[in-house]
Amino acid sequence: AAFQDTTNIGSGELVTVPLLNDENNWYEGGLYIDNVLFDIKSDVTVLNIKEGTRAIATNVFYGTNISELTVPKSFEYLNTGVFAGMQALEKLTIPFAGEEWGKRGNLQDLFRDNVPSTLKEVTVTNETVIYQNTYFRCSSIEKLSYTQPLERIEERSFSDCTNLTTFGYGGDLESWCDFEYALRLTHLTVLIDGEELQGELVLPSDLTEIKDYAFNGFDKITSVTLPASVRVIGDGAFRDCSALKTIVLPDNLQEIGFSAFSGTAIESIVLPKSLKEIGSDAFMDCASLTGVYISGDANIIVEYGIFENVNADCTLYVEGSVEQWLNDSTLYKIATNGVHVKFGSDGQYASVSSTFEVPSSVTELYLDRLAALGDIAELIIPDTVTEIYGDFYNFNSLTKIDLEADDWPQNFYSQDSLSDNVTVNFAYNTTLVTTNEQYDYKLKENKKEATLTAYKGKGTTVVVPAFIDGNQVVAIDSKVFAGNTTIKVVAISEGIAKIADGAFLNCTALETVYIPSTIASMGENVFKNNNFTVIALEQTGTVINHGIMTGAGTAQTATWPTNWNADNMPVSSGIIFDESNLMLFGNSSDGMMLILYLDSKSTVTVPSTANGETVTAIGYYAFEDNTAIESVTIPDGVKIIRQNAFENCSNLSSVKLPGTLENIASYAFYNCTSLKSIKLPDSLTLLANYAFSGCTNLESVEFSFPGTWAFFVTGVESTAQVVPDSLDAKQFASWLTQTYVNYNWMKRQTTN
Repeated sequence: AAFQDTTNIGSGELVTVPLLNDENNWYEGGLYIDNVLFDIKSDVTVLNIKEGTRAIATNVFYGTNISELTVPKSFEYLNTGVFAGMQALEKLTIPFAGEEWGKRGNLQDLFRDNVPSTLKEVTVTNETVIYQNTYFRCSSIEKLSYTQPLERIEERSFSDCTNLTTFGYGGDLESWCDFEYALRLTHLTVLIDGEELQGELVLPSDLTEIKDYAFNGFDKITSVTLPASVRVIGDGAFRDCSALKTIVLPDNLQEIGFSAFSGTAIESIVLPKSLKEIGSDAFMDCASLTGVYISGDANIIVEYGIFENVNADCTLYVEGSVEQWLNDSTLYKIATNGVHVKFGSDGQYASVSSTFEVPSSVTELYLDRLAALGDIAELIIPDTVTEIYGDFYNFNSLTKIDLEADDWPQNFYSQDSLSDNVTVNFAYNTTLVTTNEQYDYKLKENKKEATLTAYKGKGTTVVVPAFIDGNQVVAIDSKVFAGNTTIKVVAISEGIAKIADGAFLNCTALETVYIPSTIASMGENVFKNNNFTVIALEQTGTVINHGIMTGAGTAQTATWPTNWNADNMPVSSGIIFDESNLMLFGNSSDGMMLILYLDSKSTVTVPSTANGETVTAIGYYAFEDNTAIESVTIPDGVKIIRQNAFENCSNLSSVKLPGTLENIASYAFYNCTSLKSIKLPDSLTLLANYAFSGCTNLESVEFSFPGTWAFFVTGVESTAQVVPDSLDAKQFASWLTQTYVNYNWMKRQTTN
């Protein structure tokens, strides 16, 4: 039967031809609708094929005058060459154009490689992927639309669409942000859900990633609001958004891709501290960019060329110090394209001076990082710099270098990179002082900093001072103690940062060296031909290991004190060195704590104050393994003796405790085998388990037990007992060392 309703087919009359019963018999030159084969007359110019139609035979439209053709979504197949010979076609709507729908590879196959020059507009209604080369040799198309949300656009999809100006996307903004694609044509108008994005762009609130080239070439966007959830801005995400002036990067952003903002009109940008990586060319050709803000302690992988061809006055504002910049291995790359650098905080920033002094905290100087700071005319390099990397080729304004050292560092071989106009002064601002009785030293007069050059004393125990003649000691020079066969113990004061080559070479009597946490640099063979134990005040890592293991014989390292970094080690501030008593103190949660006793005297009196503060605690392991000590007096003010404080003090026989003591911790006097008697003060409220464990000769522990006392095993309530009134000093000693050695003793709270 003939198809009756022709209104959905098109204008003009269709002449029907009876169809054979075999539905698989395709007719050359026929339009197959509802089991009827149609022939299209020449006056048909607009044809909308009815929904439900499944296929069209090859050459059905050949030679027709159709200018606008709509093929419905119901089509299952389009033959190669199905649109061949349609030389009047201007607008085409089809369900699919890519590889997944048939044997053909692209749109031109449907026209037998001859896409008409009249074809200006293509709409695809049922496809979610634009495949590579789909529009190969389709140079006439000016507008391309996809009505479904897309999954991706592959590379080179539009490589030959030289006249394409408009791309229509049928999904919403949220779905546009959610598919993978590579839409890289610049100056292309993109319509999302029929509207062109312009003005302020507010992205969906749950978005985590701006995909590659998501808004590439959207030249009417002026500002972008990103949600806090965004972590990644992909390659070319906002490239060539030529009107884009304002964007605030979220605090949790981690990655900015290659060319992400290149060619935009952004005027300033704050790089969040969370940022981990910035791709090359990220802000290239941003001609309006004048300010970039970044944290000095940012940890970012930075590629070169990030700010290439930006505004000539563009300035990088570093929220931090020059030290951070010079010690960072990546941030300097930001300034490699002429970006000026200023340092500061709270809106107050300043450039480095043309006369620049490298901070004394810098030990390794990388010249490329320094060159990025600007035009330095005069450079001062302190002797704390032990290694210099790179060359001076990019220091065009440099005229003078002052080195506080006597020569270039051994690793620096690029002196020939200095121009003939540069004057180099060695031992800058340094005077040799020989009038001190104990040491000769080099003095930096402008800083009042001393480097020890020779030791003239005769003692077996040496405290390297923190100050000499009112000047701060910052370094021990090479061979200061070399060849000394008398010294047994060396304690280096907190604040000293450097120990040079061979400082303790051939000190054959040396047994123990105490090294502070401030040591930042050690030379070669510092302790060569010595056999001793190094005790480090903190975990100073490879710096100390390097200095020890280059020629120190059988020396071994030990971290001081035991469990220093453990949770139960509450020291919270720097070490205080009491030189007169050879003791180390530090502020802790228990107040001012005696941390370590360094001497080997038989009689010890702990001072009542340190650095003007009352000593309130004897620290963990403070006297551990000291077999020289025989008698100790602990002053009033001390409230607690911490764990293992006197462990293995095997010759300790006399202990005088203060009337302020409240707490004796576990193992405080562990293995003090010479201790025979001790008197506990009435102020005591807690005696922890094992406090006197291993004190095998303890015969008497005097204690009046004021108030009501109980003893018990930790966490086991059923073991709790009240201390009997009949308990005497001899029996108490036996209980503490044997019978109830694992029990805690505590004064019970009384209530009215």
